[in-house]
Amino acid sequence: MGCSIDGIPKYLYFSTNKKVYKPKNFRFYHLLFITGFKERHNPIEFPYTLTAISVCWSKLIFSGHVLSVVKALASNPDSRGDHVFFGRVKRIKKFNVEGVCDSIECKGRHTLTTEIIHTPIECNYSHSEILIKHVYLAGNKTNVEIVSKEQFDKKKCLLRKNAHKDFFKPLLLQYRAKMATALNADIDELNIPWHLRILPKNFIVSLSLWRVMTYKSR
Repeated sequence: MGCSIDGIPKYLYFSTNKKVYKPKNFRFYHLLFITGFKERHNPIEFPYTLTAISVCWSKLIFSGHVLSVVKALASNPDSRGDHVFFGRVKRIKKFNVEGVCDSIECKGRHTLTTEIIHTPIECNYSHSEILIKHVYLAGNKTNVEIVSKEQFDKKKCLLRKNAHKDFFKPLLLQYRAKMATALNADIDELNIPWHLRILPKNFIVSLSLWRVMTYKSR
């Protein structure tokens, strides 16, 4: 068996003799690519399942191949968008959503953060997923639950228990909003010279205006 889909670069073929990386291998400077719609107000359409968000990992794929590979692997290519966006691993690992539950069954502080895992598929070695990491205190013990897609869909995790829906639903909505913000950087930004990428955007705008004013005054 092997990748038999036309248009997939051979370096993205996955086989059992290739390494599957651990979460610690996602470095702070790496990028996670996701496809979406360039002209829409909300360019990225997340599925109902908020955990196991599919992305391509910059360590293992060239940014210019992301859109064509994702569309080639999709049963409905048009649903995957027309543009590529990205998020920085540093930012995605850093954000969290917190809340305190007053109910006896889930009493205490709950924190939703992320766990990024490498889940290569036959025609996309770079395929990875962003999982929800749910951290909470129960019986004076800290519990860490890494929520899979199956657990989320089949309500086999604390986050999806109907009894606690009123508490967890707002947390999940906040998580969705933060994730959408963390992954909405336009791939075109990568064409900006590296020394300008590290500068704040307001500084870049000010610098551009200064150049225009200086040019006109000559």
